[in-house]
Amino acid sequence: MSLVHRVRFLVPAACVLAALTVGASVAGGASRTPAAAVRAASFCSVSRDVAKALVRATKGLSAASLPTQLETKYTLIVHAEPKLLGAAPGSLKRDLRKVFSFVNLVYAKLKSANWQIAGLASSIGVLEAKAKQAEPAVTRLGHYYRTTCRFHV
Repeated sequence: MSLVHRVRFLVPAACVLAALTVGASVAGGASRTPAAAVRAASFCSVSRDVAKALVRATKGLSAASLPTQLETKYTLIVHAEPKLLGAAPGSLKRDLRKVFSFVNLVYAKLKSANWQIAGLASSIGVLEAKAKQAEPAVTRLGHYYRTTCRFHV
């Protein structure tokens, strides 16, 4: 895969990871104990609220405004990290930290490149390695969102 294709793959992949982290449309969820149910509902609710804010923040942005879209999305997701970690059940905190480690790296690299995808070319190896490390956590979060929160991710 050429360098340009790898960069073009990594940015959408990071967006997918971020989207999994903040959820999608929600219909509710169930857990085994009342405390776990409250914690799951809270995490699902916070995730849904962040996803809605993400949609509102980027609505109406055109393809020509890709740098603005990237900056808006990643800034919103990075700022939601403490809220999501605070609401997450203990079983998900480690996975969330791994995903946010990758998302924060992409955020930092894009910010230093003035939100230009081409600016990631020199960091492609680091980003690919970090994405691979985050992959199992993304899978587990996706499963949680589908089964507990009833998100369609």
